[in-house]
Amino acid sequence: MNCPHHILIYESKRRSYRDLPVRLAELGTMYRYELSGALSGLSRVRCMTLNDAHIFCTPDQIKEEFSSVMSSSSAPIATRHHQVRYRLSLRDLRNKEKFVDNDAMWELASACCASPWTASA
Repeated sequence: MNCPHHILIYESKRRSYRDLPVRLAELGTMYRYELSGALSGLSRVRCMTLNDAHIFCTPDQIKEEFSSVMSSSSAPIATRHHQVRYRLSLRDLRNKEKFVDNDAMWELASACCASPWTASA
C-alpha cells in the first residue's frame, strides 16, 4: 500500500551498498468508501490501519533478512501457543505483465525465500 512512499524515502539521498540493508516500516491509516454491494465482510469497513514494511538490501542479504523477518513476526504469535503457517506468493508465469519482467530477479528471490515456514509453541 505504501510502496511508492518507501521508495521515495529510500531514494531521498545517495546510498552506498554499505548502508544496506535499509528497513522501513509504518502503520498507515486507510480510508475507504465503496459503493453498496461492491464488497463484503471486513472489506466494508470505512477505516483501517495497515502495517507496511520494505527492506532494501543486496542479493546476498536476502536470505538473512527474510529469515529475520519471519522469525520476528512468528515469535509473538508462537508465545500465545498458536500455530502459524505462511504461504509465499510467487509470480504467475502465464501472466507476466502483472509482474516486474526480470526473470533472474524472480529466480533469486524464489530460491532464497521459498522454504516453508512453520512456527508453533
